Amino acid sequence: MIAGTKSSSSESFSDFSAGRRAPQNRQQEIPLYQVMKKDLEKAISTGEFAPGSRVPSESELIAFYNVSSTTARRCLDELEQEGMLRRVRGKGTFVSDLASVLQHIQVAVLVRDLISLSHPFIVQALHSIEKITENSKVHLNVQRMPSGHDPEATGRTLLSALRHNRTDFALVLSNVSLPVIQSLVDAGVHCLGVNTRYQDDRIPHIALDFELMIIETLRSVARFGHQRIAYLTQEPSMGAVGVLNSAAFIPVAWEKVRMEFPRMVAEPQIFTIPYAADEHLPQVLEEALRGPQPPTALICSDEVMGLEAVRQLRRLGFNVPGQISVIGPKLLASSELAVIEMPLAEMAAASARAMLDWIEGRRPQSRLFPPGEFLTRNTLATPPANGQRS
Repeated sequence: MIAGTKSSSSESFSDFSAGRRAPQNRQQEIPLYQVMKKDLEKAISTGEFAPGSRVPSESELIAFYNVSSTTARRCLDELEQEGMLRRVRGKGTFVSDLASVLQHIQVAVLVRDLISLSHPFIVQALHSIEKITENSKVHLNVQRMPSGHDPEATGRTLLSALRHNRTDFALVLSNVSLPVIQSLVDAGVHCLGVNTRYQDDRIPHIALDFELMIIETLRSVARFGHQRIAYLTQEPSMGAVGVLNSAAFIPVAWEKVRMEFPRMVAEPQIFTIPYAADEHLPQVLEEALRGPQPPTALICSDEVMGLEAVRQLRRLGFNVPGQISVIGPKLLASSELAVIEMPLAEMAAASARAMLDWIEGRRPQSRLFPPGEFLTRNTLATPPANGQRS
């Protein structure tokens, strides 16, 4: 049968059953109506049954799967309720015209929460991903992470949502603990980390080279004579939950740069601002800068936080960069902040291409993107004489 043409019931069943084997194990965990439903969904999503095509009748499904009429009817009823099938009295069951949308491969874009969709990194990444996938048969579905502290429960809830949307592929744009994502992988969902790296070889990643980014930023700051450097980040190291986020690389990057600049203090100061809790920033800055050995340079986790830090520092009476320099990875088109450039658009586009390859059966290889040029701009200067503030 040519996809998209009308066919008789016997022809549709012959095409559908060819190459398929009816399940034999009646003790299996998956109910048979779901097995039947998944087979039909796959046949529709791959174009084997195009919109307008007749699908196997209830009696043919009963005979092939060796199930009751109730089981076969439930399968067809659910597919009709979900908009994939339409029944015509006296003629049979056909693929719905709406199935042309459902035939697109569903790819989930996992984000921490809907608020994060306004963050410049997520905005840039999604824009690049959409440009690559817009002419493909891929439909992107943004999915926020369920709330909760139990990784197993969170994973089950998330998996249920993906299964409801017939989603077998996911782009992970937010750092989520490994056990949550492993629950998806264990269930057969193909997860690709977009600037998110996991300690599990089953989860490939396309990401910025965090370690090299920190090293190059530290080098640039140390060349200006800074020896006491603090970090301001929204996430502590997540190595304990299987995530290699940028904070996890600060200690090793510090040691490597300190070999080149031995006058740097033995360890960096690291201050964490709770995610989406900028009201704590003034308090953290006060704590960092009023101590006996305050830093002369502050490296922020991104440009947005860096600009807010500059604003709060000036409000607190500090001269930037006269008394303290502020630096952060580049996110915005232009600002006064000293930044290191990051190929965000290129990295996200490469992630989209890797996912399209995976959909075609070619599993992607993990890849790291090195940082670009360091831009001094207006918030980096030599430290005060002897590190003292006026």
